[in-house]
Amino acid sequence: MIGEIKEVKHTEEQKAALSHIYGPSRIIACAGSGKTTVLTDKILRVIEEGIAQPFQILALTFTNKAAQNMKERVIRKLQGEVDEHELQISTFHSFGYDIIRENSLLMGLDTNVRLIGRAESWQLLYEIFDDFVFHKVKIGLNIGGFLDHLLDYILDLKDHLIDFETYEKFIIRRPQEIAAFPSDALGKEEEEVFEKQKELLQVYQGYEEIKFRNNYIDHGDQIMLPVRLFRERPAILARYQNRFPFIFVDEYQDTNIAQAELVYLLAGQSKNVTVVGDDDQGIYGWRGATIQNFLHFGDAPLFGPGEVKDFRIQSNFRSGQRIIDVASRTVEANLQRVKKIPQAYHRDQRSEVYAFVRDSFAQEMGQVAHQIRKLVAEQGYGYRDIAVLCRRKLFELISEVFNREGIPYELIGDRSFFYRPEILDAISWLRLTRDPNHGISLVRILQGERFKICDRDIFFLAQQAQESTPKSSLEAERRQTLSLIDAVLNADQSEKVSPEAKERLRQLKNDLRRFILLSERFRLPQLLREIFESTGLLDELRAENNPESHRRLRNLEKLIRIAADFEGVREKASFENFVLYLEEVLKAAEREPEEILIGEEDTVKVMSVHAAKGLEFPVVFVPLLCDGIFPGRDRKAKFQVPLSLRGDRDYIPRPEEYSSKARFKQAQEEFYLEEERRLFYVACTRAMEKLYLSAHRITDPTNKREREKEISPFLKNSLETGLVEIIEDVDKDKSVLQAPLHPSFNLPPQSGDDSAVYIAENERKSTYPGQIQSNHPLTYIVKNARTLGELKDRLKELHSGISFSPDVEKRAYEAELDLLKLQREKEKPGRLEPVPRHIFSYSALNTYRECPQKYFWSYIEPLPTPHTYFMKVGTFIHRMIELASGQSLSILDLNFPESFEKYEYSPAYWEGGEPVVDEEREKLSPKEMALNFARSRFSRPDPEVVQVLVEQHFNLKVGDNVIVGVIDRAQKYADGGWEIIDFKSGVRGQRDVLSRNFQLQIYALAFSEIFRVDPQRLKCTLFFLGDGSEECGVYGEQKLAQVKKEIMRITEAVKKNKFSPRKSFRCESCPFGELCAWRRGTAHNLG
Repeated sequence: MIGEIKEVKHTEEQKAALSHIYGPSRIIACAGSGKTTVLTDKILRVIEEGIAQPFQILALTFTNKAAQNMKERVIRKLQGEVDEHELQISTFHSFGYDIIRENSLLMGLDTNVRLIGRAESWQLLYEIFDDFVFHKVKIGLNIGGFLDHLLDYILDLKDHLIDFETYEKFIIRRPQEIAAFPSDALGKEEEEVFEKQKELLQVYQGYEEIKFRNNYIDHGDQIMLPVRLFRERPAILARYQNRFPFIFVDEYQDTNIAQAELVYLLAGQSKNVTVVGDDDQGIYGWRGATIQNFLHFGDAPLFGPGEVKDFRIQSNFRSGQRIIDVASRTVEANLQRVKKIPQAYHRDQRSEVYAFVRDSFAQEMGQVAHQIRKLVAEQGYGYRDIAVLCRRKLFELISEVFNREGIPYELIGDRSFFYRPEILDAISWLRLTRDPNHGISLVRILQGERFKICDRDIFFLAQQAQESTPKSSLEAERRQTLSLIDAVLNADQSEKVSPEAKERLRQLKNDLRRFILLSERFRLPQLLREIFESTGLLDELRAENNPESHRRLRNLEKLIRIAADFEGVREKASFENFVLYLEEVLKAAEREPEEILIGEEDTVKVMSVHAAKGLEFPVVFVPLLCDGIFPGRDRKAKFQVPLSLRGDRDYIPRPEEYSSKARFKQAQEEFYLEEERRLFYVACTRAMEKLYLSAHRITDPTNKREREKEISPFLKNSLETGLVEIIEDVDKDKSVLQAPLHPSFNLPPQSGDDSAVYIAENERKSTYPGQIQSNHPLTYIVKNARTLGELKDRLKELHSGISFSPDVEKRAYEAELDLLKLQREKEKPGRLEPVPRHIFSYSALNTYRECPQKYFWSYIEPLPTPHTYFMKVGTFIHRMIELASGQSLSILDLNFPESFEKYEYSPAYWEGGEPVVDEEREKLSPKEMALNFARSRFSRPDPEVVQVLVEQHFNLKVGDNVIVGVIDRAQKYADGGWEIIDFKSGVRGQRDVLSRNFQLQIYALAFSEIFRVDPQRLKCTLFFLGDGSEECGVYGEQKLAQVKKEIMRITEAVKKNKFSPRKSFRCESCPFGELCAWRRGTAHNLG
């Protein structure tokens, strides 16, 4: 349920605010106090009492929806006595545009001045981009995104009334100002910023000139140009002051500097201006708003001392007192605010606040899902009565949990308009029309509703394209450039692609050829409409005829309007530029959507706090209250308005005021933290009856680099009130997490015989230096056993002398039988068979940790992938070491493939999973690696070493699973201690590697249990062939217990079909990229 403020009689505080008609007034409101209603009622009083005519009243707000609601309320109360067109109730920008059109000639513009949207503004910058020269400003590879940042900067300047002339004067005087900085460190830092600001001057100038030549104005001009007109032409200003003797402004805490100046100018004669707002709800600083306009409204030069009358309305009609007190506790820490004492209007209103902290993200959100189910099943709430407020970047994670837990939900303001499925489909067609080699768009179209080409057919198409790639050189082999569209065009020649797919691909070819031809003849809107009609998308949505299909149809019409806006009257508005623009808009996912649409379905509403402002719900969850998430880190714009030019510069930290860089940074952090406190206050005050606050310590337990999070200070503040009820630990209610995303914190330890480890080659059969045996006997048995009975007998013989329980013997045999079957299946040509779900290699486990969907295509529905050049080098290096160790010959005497001389190793990827910071590429040949090995202690006899194992195979039993692997080298010392060594073909890097190396941890677990070695006496070593360095350490029992838990977590997730994709830096090199849900733009669970 999304409610509105209930109709109630005015409180005494509201009556006082309504009684003040003449002169300036500021209404200081609390959340839920009905401030917009009070403002509207004051407008009604002025009209009803004949103080002013409807057309003499100017009311300004920020959204079309708010303006329309206010206008409808006034008309309804006056019972039709006033015409809608008599009321000047509008947004700031709409009102500013009216002023520009009425006075365009006085501003140097033609009467047909045209307002351009962001799309065309972007295009103007694109047209003149080649005229700019940058030395200090970094452009990067993403030109479109860079232009987007430039446009943001220009609009930010205009929000602070900084025109080109003002900016130019700043550039001239700034060096002298920097020279006077009390801090040399801050001065040097500001000099670097200033060099970029100088280069941005040419951008501002070029953009304004081309805009003026074409008689255009942009979003920022709608306020800045009227302000300039009123300042320069007092007679024009007086005319508007006389026209609007009464001015009302809603949500004044959200105004920017330009909007506030416009209000001051218009109110300068009568001073009959009423502003209403709540500084504690000022949460739009990131888009130019400043709460200083509201806090210091009475300090404006327009008003005399004490002339502005303040009125407080502090009765909250929405929330119960407990919720109000908890929400207020955090925001009261802000220094820049007006003190208030909010009180619940309904004293008997039910009000409860709960909190809980869990170990992992999965446990926290599992608890949220559990509480939601209880609220619906036991307390009579509907799903629509519940909202979950969080950062938009976490929507995907939360939706994954809710999907698994069966919680119906709706994502409000999910990314942006351009990420909606029907828009992504349309953009995919445009991309493909522009560039038929755009593989991601092609895959999306292939798998869409029109063609429905299955993943396996797509894979064979990609394979066909790969096989046709020339491989005459090493470089061609390494790049393996694919052209999926070529495979589509030649699909009829493929024996593997299904007949049904071939028929559909013929239609796709016809569609694509037609769109390419039309793109050269049609204008953008016409081309889009033709694509929608020809692909059947419009017919499909019209046939559905339901609210959702109507919404999607409106979205397609909006995209056509965007194309028309982009094209406008520009002669250079090419189809190619439009596609480029759309691609860059897609990357700008951090912007809050302009339009918030909330459905009436019985679903939990998941939204950002910004999207929830002005709404209310019976139950609100505010999860993820972890330091770094909420409060978050200050995300500064790429280009920031010079602090000394900002209109609110007297109230923000500036470097020229600090003698210490550390103090300046601390002041900046506190300034940002105040807005985060306000954001938390807004989140909490959306709740009417129940508020849930929660946090977790670790987001992803599989990520060994992640540090434990600090609980948000906001949650700590809330707990300090003593008004919050703690929800007991999730472990006390096992129903909470039926299928946890990351359950490694709750897995029970293994015990008894069932945790034994099996290995065919045990210590009894290992050999000594000079007689090193590297081949696992199981290899011979698997390849040569003629019958299963023979296999069984040989396995029993192999295991003789090892005492295990009958049950353990049985499972060991079954595991090795599975290995035999797997080996046999791998030798069959054609389709690979899935790996049994209880057998895991280290590679399989690590693949799942990297990306569950990659695991799916590698092991569940395995698709063949070519051996990469780097895999071949790695295999050769390890084999080389094995031969040198076994034959006691010099490793440098071995033959090296000639092609390996060109091997280039990039330290950007190493086995520990973290990119090395060093950006320089280091060229290493196998011979250089071999030389590093030859210089190491492993290439010569050691009198302390009494036993050596090379390429040691193992089968490790963990629960009902078998973990298989091969240890590069193990050696026993005279004192009874052991060392296991894993050879790496890379370089060590700068950070601790051993503690995060999952592979070596598994090997240590296997070896300690197989050979009954005390973990404290098992030395674990990583030897890096790239630079000859090594890192050694001991893991210990506690660490190995954690490794076992992590193995159980992965294996259980596999058995429960959890194969959602996980984005990382590895995605670009993934062999299954064309099949990936992330790469297609929609994540889903293949299970």
